[in-house]
This record gives sequence, structure tokens and C-alpha cells, in this order.
Amino acid sequence: MPDNESWSQLEETYRDKGLVLALGAGVSVGCGLPNWETLLKRLMAGCFGQEGPALYRQLRDSGYTLPAIASVIENACLEKDIEHSEIVRQELYKDFPFFPEGVDKSNRGQFIRYIRECNPTLRAVASLCACARRDETNRRIYSPNPLIHAVVSFNLDAVLEAYVFARYMKRLLRTVERPSAGAMPGKINAYHMHGYLRFDKYKGDPTKEASDALVFTEQEYFDFFNQPTSLFNYTFLYLLREYSCLFIGLSMNDDNIRRLLHYSKVEREHSFVREGVSHPDEREIIRHFAILPDWTTPEINHLTEASLKRLGTRVLWVSDFSEIPERLGRMYEAAGGRWEDVF
Repeated sequence: MPDNESWSQLEETYRDKGLVLALGAGVSVGCGLPNWETLLKRLMAGCFGQEGPALYRQLRDSGYTLPAIASVIENACLEKDIEHSEIVRQELYKDFPFFPEGVDKSNRGQFIRYIRECNPTLRAVASLCACARRDETNRRIYSPNPLIHAVVSFNLDAVLEAYVFARYMKRLLRTVERPSAGAMPGKINAYHMHGYLRFDKYKGDPTKEASDALVFTEQEYFDFFNQPTSLFNYTFLYLLREYSCLFIGLSMNDDNIRRLLHYSKVEREHSFVREGVSHPDEREIIRHFAILPDWTTPEINHLTEASLKRLGTRVLWVSDFSEIPERLGRMYEAAGGRWEDVF
């Protein structure tokens, strides 16, 4: 059952301070894109043929983690002289109807209808990024929502950016996929933590994507988190400190995300201790939010809430993902916006 107190807390936080959106694979699956495990299964089949599915099951049964299986796949690509990032792109987008041609003026309306019909979660996330007003001719004008301070994406795909531009005819988001792609004032900066693969005519262009910067394999994860001053590590930690984050489309089971949440919460607690504040407002400590499906038992839900609370995060339960647009719409309107103008 959704906890309305936690949802009310989210609305209050958004209205008073704004949010950072942290996005996982669940935001893109409605477009026919796979989650990480499904993507790995596809890649195993692509690299090993008919033996791929059985090999995948054997590796999982043997205790291989998903990053370790990704390393097996990359090694197979090297042995067979297959471009790893390109096979990832092919399997990532193979069920996405706008790959590889992309979106232009001729199919923009079709693309918008597709997202509206197939992926209300991504549509709602995009809507949060926009504000609407009328100009002197009564034409609706869109601008970036100042209450969304940044987007942090753990996905490889470019569908959100494409939809925001197609829907609002304006680049409200600035994609930051590598250190040389600096943040831009007047835009919502969208940080792609694990690389960025486009599905349109710009695919393969290193100035438009980051196929060389994938964080996919076990070794890439080791390298990524062994560089505490790298762009995405310190950027994410900075955003966790400065703002409340709303996690959407993530299971919240990723050890690396949980580790960074822990670091941020402990740093904040220690700071209050040094200030002599023995009992800080809980909202200053439990300051992040995660939308999760209420598909398990009350006991498991309780344990999940307790586990994430220790990482400074409140759980926002939904009985069905179709609730997300309505819930986010209420949050948007709590700050005076008109959801129907952007959704």
C-alpha cells in the first residue's frame, strides 16, 4: 500500500528545494529496451549463438555476477574481432522501432505517440524537466524546470533526450557523457554515468556519444570506482550532498549506488555531530526517495524500507507502474505547475 506520508514528504521537498532525478533501466523498458540482465542474455546469444542461453544460465548458477558475465562477453568479442560497443548498441536497441534511422521531422509525431502509448514512466520523467508558459501570441513556450537540478542516468540509451527534444522542440537537457562535455547554464544537465549510445545518425560520433566510455564489465566497474575524483563519482556524491535525489526505475540493489549513498549519509551525520547537533531533523538525514513496486510481502517491504533508511533513502511504494505519472503529476502541481501543460 503506498505510504502517503512519504509521498507528501516528496512533494514538500520538491516544492521547497527541488530534486535530482536518478534514473535506471526501468525508465526505458517500456520502449522495448532491455534491463541489464536481459541485455546480457541477448549479448550471450549474439556472441555464442545457440549455446549462449545455456552458457548464461551455467555462469549464473556458478555464482558469476552480472559484471563478471559482461567481462566474459567482452572477451569473446575480442577473440572474434567484434566491436564490443557496437554489439551492445545492436542488442540494446534491436526492439526499438526508431533504430537505426532515428527521429526527424518526418516521424517526430509518430515518435511522440509511441512514447505516450508505450512508456508513461519515461513520458512523466520528461514532463518533470519542463515548464510551460504562454507568449504574447498565446503560443505555449517551454523552458527547463528550475526545480529539477540535474538528471543522473545509469542507462546507456538516448531515448529520454530524444523524447524531450521532440516533445518540447527545445533542448531542455544538456547531455554530459564525458568530462569534456561540460555542464551548461540554463539547461538541466543529464549525467550518463556508464556511457552513452545513440540510436540515430550520430551513432559512432565521439563528439555526440560515449561508446568508448562504457562501464559494463567487471574490470570497468573496478576502474570506475577506483577513481574517486573522476567526473561521475564526485559529481554524483556532490549531488547527493547538495540535493535530494528521486530514484526512478532502479531496484536499489546495486552495491555501487548503495555505497555512495552510505558515504553521503555518514558524511552528513558526522558533520552534524561536529556541529553539536545530537538529534538533527530526520528529513536532513533521510533525504532521498526511491520509487519501488509493492510486489512482495509486507515483511520484505519492511526490511527493504529499513535497509534503505540506513542509506538515507525513503521508499515510495507503487502497486503498479501506471501510478507513477499521476504521483509525479501531483508532486509537480504541489509547486504550482500545471501537469496537463507539460504531460
